[in-house]
Amino acid sequence: MLKSLQYLYLSDNQMNGSIPRSLGQLSELIRLDLFWNSWEGNITEAHFINLTNLKRFSIGPDLDDIEKPMSLVFNVSYDWVPPFKLLQIVITNCNVGPSFGVWLQSQTELADVFLCRTGISDSIPEQWLLKLSSQLEHLDLSYNQFRGRLSSNKLMRFPNLRIISLDHNQFEGPLPLWSTNATILDLESNLFSGPIPSNFDKLMPELKELYLSENHLNGTFPPSICNMQDLTIISLRSNHFFGEFPDTWSSESHIRIVDVAYNNLFGNIPTSMGVLNSLEILKLNNNNFGSKIPDSLHNCSVLKSIDLGDNKLFGSIPPWIGGSNVSMFYMLRLRLNFFTGHFPK
Repeated sequence: MLKSLQYLYLSDNQMNGSIPRSLGQLSELIRLDLFWNSWEGNITEAHFINLTNLKRFSIGPDLDDIEKPMSLVFNVSYDWVPPFKLLQIVITNCNVGPSFGVWLQSQTELADVFLCRTGISDSIPEQWLLKLSSQLEHLDLSYNQFRGRLSSNKLMRFPNLRIISLDHNQFEGPLPLWSTNATILDLESNLFSGPIPSNFDKLMPELKELYLSENHLNGTFPPSICNMQDLTIISLRSNHFFGEFPDTWSSESHIRIVDVAYNNLFGNIPTSMGVLNSLEILKLNNNNFGSKIPDSLHNCSVLKSIDLGDNKLFGSIPPWIGGSNVSMFYMLRLRLNFFTGHFPK
């Protein structure tokens, strides 16, 4: 009865139980969307046996189950080669690992890859990435145990890649040298080490959000990042960056959040940060900054949260922070410094 079915959308329901193997007989199926349900049991080769035309496949729990233990398992052999070539794969909170099997490596026409919370603890085959490089648009492998190094000894070009989310894994070694027009780069909570490339602004000229927190990165903060006018979020907390924070910020910047807490930065808080008209959150805490709070920060008219705690700042607290201005902030943290005098009335 459904032999000619091409599009099957079952997402965002309250479906549960096991997925019927008879889906594998829908040979004309192009898109199979099983997302946001409460499936359980096993998925085997039989579920895909005749899906030769399948291009888009998505499956995962509903939003209320996203943190619960995985109840759906991909029970397929490591060297199984599916009969389809997908353009999009979305698998969330389903047990696919621990290996990055041949059935995934054989998907070399993908533009969108979302494999989140899938229990994979393997390395990413470099040849697989190279085959995807020209058409890949979204790459999300977050919250797994991917390990090993990403290619950093040669420049890899991803001209169409817009979102890179590799956070909460176990990648190590230098940051990957990828040339891309990505707008989001999220590598948080990994084991990356070494410096940020000095030409970072040239590698990712359209970047809007940069998340590198909770790694083992070191070196100085590249001044070139201050020139990235589209950048709105910089999150570098909990690394080993040292040296002075660049004083080359531009009034043309659209930066909203700067978080470099828990590093080894020292010297002055840059006065040029006062030209950042979009700055809302500034976190410089737990460093070694040793200057007065610059009056220029008063010009950041939308600044709502300041954390300068656990530094070596001195002098008096400027009047623009105290008095009636305190109500401007939803968070103001100045503890464990060397301030003198009274808090401004």
